[in-house]
Amino acid sequence: MKEISEDLKIKALRYALITVIVLVALVIAISCYRKQCKIVVDNSSSDLKNLREKVIFDDIKIKVNGDIFSHDQISNEVKEEEIISYFSKNLKKGDTVLYVSQDIGVQQLLIAKLISKSGRIYVLNPFEKYNNTIELSAKSNGFENRVFTRTVAISDKSFEGFLVYKNEESPEYGTIAPSDYSLEKGFNALKVSVTTLDELYPNLQNIDFLRISKKKNAINAINGAQKIIKRSPQIKIVLDYEEGFQDSEFRNNIEKLGFKIYTINNNGEIYPTDSDKMAGKFILLQKN
Repeated sequence: MKEISEDLKIKALRYALITVIVLVALVIAISCYRKQCKIVVDNSSSDLKNLREKVIFDDIKIKVNGDIFSHDQISNEVKEEEIISYFSKNLKKGDTVLYVSQDIGVQQLLIAKLISKSGRIYVLNPFEKYNNTIELSAKSNGFENRVFTRTVAISDKSFEGFLVYKNEESPEYGTIAPSDYSLEKGFNALKVSVTTLDELYPNLQNIDFLRISKKKNAINAINGAQKIIKRSPQIKIVLDYEEGFQDSEFRNNIEKLGFKIYTINNNGEIYPTDSDKMAGKFILLQKN
């Protein structure tokens, strides 16, 4: 009996080991497939009936899609002390904000709370499903009369194209590509209408803040908003830092528009930044 029992144990361990090996191989195969596959993403609404609700910044309710990127973005954005402190100290009731993003609306909702009923925040986002959840979140908090969304990608010219991002990366890191873009393996491409802020809002003026939270090509969004900038003498532009900000062409354009470059620290305070030695996660462009 002992020999039979030992034999059964050995067989059980063998089967368990085989099962583990098969599962590991399956995970590796799926990962390899995802890296090799290429997908044109349908830009449609998500299932709005199955959204979850979370509370952020103590008392703001946000609707959440089921995808892992939504949960990761919430976790990451509520921890961004620099930008949260800066907006908490500098936004005031009645402010008008243009917010260019490719994310799910975490900090847009905070801004909507800070600017109060008399303020306005215009959210430009290429993802229909994110805009739908932002609208529902705004309604849950009583912000619906101050939050206005448009499903569009923002650049320095208008065309039909794609927002391209890696399969295993958040869409907020995506870049805009033309309609003849040849889809690479390991990438998703979302069909989008691309335009400029100037064309989208030809009569908008006296903007208080332009926030560009997408991680790449913020310079193009600024170049496509020069008329709005000229019509908004007090405008401040808040950006996520990217390498292109150190280019001489960018610095020259910023200086021509009358801006000085600042870095935002953890306490939400700003200090002048040598454009050749920029540092920090968030950059502020403010007129002298």
